[in-house]
Amino acid sequence: IENLVQELRVAHKKAENMSGLVAEVDLLKFRLAELKKVLPSESGTFELIEKMQQLAAKSGVQITSIVPEDRKEKGEGWKADGISIRVTCYWYQLIDFIWRLENYERLIDLQSINLSPEALQPGVKLQKFAVDMRLSVYSSTLSEA
Repeated sequence: IENLVQELRVAHKKAENMSGLVAEVDLLKFRLAELKKVLPSESGTFELIEKMQQLAAKSGVQITSIVPEDRKEKGEGWKADGISIRVTCYWYQLIDFIWRLENYERLIDLQSINLSPEALQPGVKLQKFAVDMRLSVYSSTLSEA
């Protein structure tokens, strides 16, 4: 009987460890899903351009052009595709647009920004700007096993 009790205790401890491992696996699966949003395995250029248009509309920014660039960067487990964007907006709209880009779930790096004032219209007191931005959009090159 003592052997059976001992075996039962060992089995019970293994079961406790299994439930802990199941919870840990569930947490890791959740974290992986979140990381896939930040660094997806595909560039998703079309979806990204569509999302940028939505972010611009929410900020009041007018996109005049979005052009994928030929430049590509690579590192261990990641790659970055370049995108050039030209927008027209007021300074406060630009700040809001950049804030929205920064808080978007994808990993996007603003490489450079160039502001050029547009001609003031008669009776208008706020300055509008033409803004050129170069972005790097990151994605994963790791394959799932």
